[in-house]
Amino acid sequence: MVIALSLLGFFYVVGLLALAGALWRVPEGFEDEKGFHVGPRPGSFDEEIL
Repeated sequence: MVIALSLLGFFYVVGLLALAGALWRVPEGFEDEKGFHVGPRPGSFDEEIL
């Protein structure tokens, strides 16, 4: 029983680390009808205007 709980805890922690790593590496971009694109949407004013 203790070994089973230890394994469950181990897999839980590994899963959390994998999820955190995946979210950390998500590229910034946008999605439209053609799919996901990296970078700002064309015509958007996200950049600083000087």
